[in-house]
Amino acid sequence: MTRLPDDLLARAFRARNGDLAWTRHDALRAVEALAVSGVAVLGGEVWLAGDDGWWDPRIPTIDGAPPAAHSWAPDPPDRQASETWADFCARTRDYTAAVLAAAEAEALAPPPLRLRLRYYLSCTSEEEYRPIRKGRPPC
Repeated sequence: MTRLPDDLLARAFRARNGDLAWTRHDALRAVEALAVSGVAVLGGEVWLAGDDGWWDPRIPTIDGAPPAAHSWAPDPPDRQASETWADFCARTRDYTAAVLAAAEAEALAPPPLRLRLRYYLSCTSEEEYRPIRKGRPPC
């Protein structure tokens, strides 16, 4: 993800495997920067970030229900036959921005955990893109 502004890279949570995740505000900025640079967002999830690159997708809830995972993928998830790569990047940008704007992870998490929530974005370039096929999970 070297196509992101330095300030976003500096503020990113870095997982042990090198993946990046951001606060919701910074994730919205990252989505825009990625689309402009020709990167499509294939989905994402909310992480409970910890120390030393540790994270967990299972986020405790304020109502005492079992921890919940928050993830998304564009609808439709694959690039359409008539879509240019730029159009696909714009569609995934718009979809992801809408998901981030409507996300309820902070409202559902206990207040002490809300500041630790980070949004991971699964991305691809045109060269690396592979459509999701029925019966095969995304890579």
